Amino acid sequence: MTAPEAIEQLHPYFPVGLALSGDIFIENDWSVPILIAVFAAGWGLILGATLAVVKRVNPNLKGWDQLLVLWFVLSKST
Repeated sequence: MTAPEAIEQLHPYFPVGLALSGDIFIENDWSVPILIAVFAAGWGLILGATLAVVKRVNPNLKGWDQLLVLWFVLSKST
């Protein structure tokens, strides 16, 4: 048995013998569309809650200004 074969592959990253933090690698079992849907749903909840608060705090705020508040939350939260 050669040296590269002796190393047990614990993760798909290079170098193969690299020790990951916590020595645990859990492979992702979700598909890309599911990940995108969860991401979009999360942002939808955040932006929806923000819009509800904005409308309650200042109901006379114009649509463009509400959009600017949502853009601020979106861009400054990431």
